[in-house]
Amino acid sequence: MPLRDVLVCHCSLCRRSGTLAGAYTSVPRDALRLTADGTLRWYDDVNERRRGFCAECGATLFWSRSGDETVSVSAGALDGPTGLVIERHIFASDAADWETATN
Repeated sequence: MPLRDVLVCHCSLCRRSGTLAGAYTSVPRDALRLTADGTLRWYDDVNERRRGFCAECGATLFWSRSGDETVSVSAGALDGPTGLVIERHIFASDAADWETATN
């Protein structure tokens, strides 16, 4: 199953989870396969999204909303080459005053 190209999100929650904008691709929930999940931890954010991260290194890995057919996957967590490109920036008006969102 091919991954969706990357959306770069500049909302405050994505910025706080990764120090800059969040860059996510997505995959249908039923197509997501984990090879290991021993250090995977989840929490619910203030917008009722579940966010997954590695409890060992702290890397942001996933987010999803209950009932969504897809899971958003951190593009930075994928081994390359992926062939993915940035599709667009979202919530660019919420970007930090020190960053520049380009599209």
